[in-house]
Amino acid sequence: MTKRTEALYLGQSCDSFLDEAGTGSWGWANGGFGAEFDTGLRVMFPRQELVCAPERPYVGNCRW
Repeated sequence: MTKRTEALYLGQSCDSFLDEAGTGSWGWANGGFGAEFDTGLRVMFPRQELVCAPERPYVGNCRW
């Protein structure tokens, strides 16, 4: 267990990065969003919305 703040990177080209898990990809659907990493770790945020102002170009790209 890690007791520190972690930063989850979600890139515009649907790439993701987490210190503990390395690189991976991310996507969103009507039920939420999440990231899957090359190590097999999945971090999911069910029933959550991504809100970016101004709207980002990945909004239509990273759809699962």
